[in-house]
Amino acid sequence: MLEAQIANSYFTLGDWKLGLLVKGCLPIIIVALLVLVVSAFLGSTTRTAPLGVPVSSLARRDRPTGIEENAADPYTQAEYPQTIKQFGSVIAKINDERRKAAGIAATYAACDRVSNVQISQKSSKKRRRYWADCSNMTRVYLDADSVSRGDAVTLQTQADMEITGLKEW
Repeated sequence: MLEAQIANSYFTLGDWKLGLLVKGCLPIIIVALLVLVVSAFLGSTTRTAPLGVPVSSLARRDRPTGIEENAADPYTQAEYPQTIKQFGSVIAKINDERRKAAGIAATYAACDRVSNVQISQKSSKKRRRYWADCSNMTRVYLDADSVSRGDAVTLQTQADMEITGLKEW
């Protein structure tokens, strides 16, 4: 009789037999797992730009924050020969878009000060992409269309980068 009660106090999960203690704690275990999954998905509560949130919904300043003096210095043959070789005929346009990109990045509250703006290595003459680094480890991503609109495509805060790694752009 006691053997029958003990045998009935177990339930199976695949090839595993779990006892009453685990069976009684199953709802708690499920809730704990759900909390872990949800918190991993949402990430840090201090993130200023949650992943998956459109940049257009992020807080912006009326006036830009600071921009380092040399953040968007023009590309020159002496300093950037490969960039000049790759983009030669549109380099003046690129230099202009980089200056504008710095100003746009500086309007986002998540960016404390723009320190560097570069064209992405994945760019082409017709499909130009930029990134602007901020002193607080936020990176703002733009392309030629978003620069002309005065908006960014997306941004990553340091907290985002710690979770997902640096965005390929």
